[in-house]
Formats: sequence, C-alpha cells, structure tokens
Amino acid sequence: TDPLCKAVERANRSGIVVVTSAGNMGRTEEIVGNNADGSPIYQLAYGTISSPGNSPYAITVGATDTHGTAKRSDDTVASFSSKGYTRFDHLVKPDIVAPGRKVNAAMSQVPNPTLANQYPERIVQPVSSNAPRNVYFNYSGTSFAAPVIAGTVALMIEENKSLTPALVKALLTRTSQRLPGATFNSKGQTIFTQGAGMVNAAGAVEMARAVVK
Repeated sequence: TDPLCKAVERANRSGIVVVTSAGNMGRTEEIVGNNADGSPIYQLAYGTISSPGNSPYAITVGATDTHGTAKRSDDTVASFSSKGYTRFDHLVKPDIVAPGRKVNAAMSQVPNPTLANQYPERIVQPVSSNAPRNVYFNYSGTSFAAPVIAGTVALMIEENKSLTPALVKALLTRTSQRLPGATFNSKGQTIFTQGAGMVNAAGAVEMARAVVK
C-alpha cells in the first residue's frame, strides 16, 4: 500500500528497471567492541530497510567497504548499510551490494555546503596545484553504492535491449560474488546484509550479451 512501492511496481511493469539504495540505518550507536586498528564495532540493526527498498520489484543496493584496496578478498559490508529482512513482508533484502564507503565524488558548490562545514577533513584536494579546489568530497552511504548498480544496468541494457527488469535483476544476482564469511559471524556477512553478494559488472554485462529472449 506504500505509494513509493506502488510507483516502483508500476515502473517495473512498464519495463523500467528500478534501482534504489538500501538506506543507512544498519547499525545502532552502541559500541560492542573494537577493531584491530582501534576503530569501534557497532551493534548491527536488522529489519531496517524502508520504502522503496522494501519493494520486491526494486533492485535494492547495500554498501560495502573496500578498505582502500583493489582486491575483493578483504571487502566487508559497511556497518551502516541497512539490513533485511523487510519489516512487513519478511523479504530477503538487499538484493546486491556495491562499494559505498569512502567514495570520492563531486561536492556541492552551493555557498557553505553543510557536509563540507561539518566534516572539513573529508574534502579531497586534487594533487595538481592548477586544478580547482574544494570540489570533491569523501562520501559514505548506500546512495553512492546504488549508482554503481544503475550504471551496470545501463551497460547491460545497452548490450541487450530485450532484457526485462526481472531478467536484469536475475543476471545481476546470478553473476554477483559472495563476500567472504557468508554465514552469520562477527562481520555480519549474511544474506540479510549482502543479498546475492558484490556486483560483478563485467560478468553481468557479458551474461546480458549472451541472453537470447
């Protein structure tokens, strides 16, 4: 009955692939321990995916932490990434995860941007002295993971315009790669935190190309 979920369903039935972020309510402020580097470990919170991420017709995206490396073997689900199951329908969500912690992206150029004022240490200055200053920021959130999936979907449809939303979702999840420790453990790497796993953009596009409808 939720209006956003209804809109997602209508879009899906019209052939539009809907990608949405899972949300950033996947932990409480209760500290239950510390990592090796001394950073806090927060109590995880489940059942925190809200509308429209709780729609079965949406591709709901959680965020991972790459820990600043290119390899995937040390990737974990970001603690803030909202976790399933969905509160009312008890669906397995998110569907998939993508990098969403410490992502450098363009910063708002409106006067006195709020985030830049609150977290000046996250402003990313370019190496070149000739480049514009104060134009990039180090962001974290599932809102930065969802565009990774949206971009992958665009590439898939570019390769095969006959793909339906259901096929796109199936191919994305089929080609995804489960993060290490996929059962219940201290890192929370469960189906309710990572869904089908980390997106494999190259694999999804290749499989999309191979599908004959």
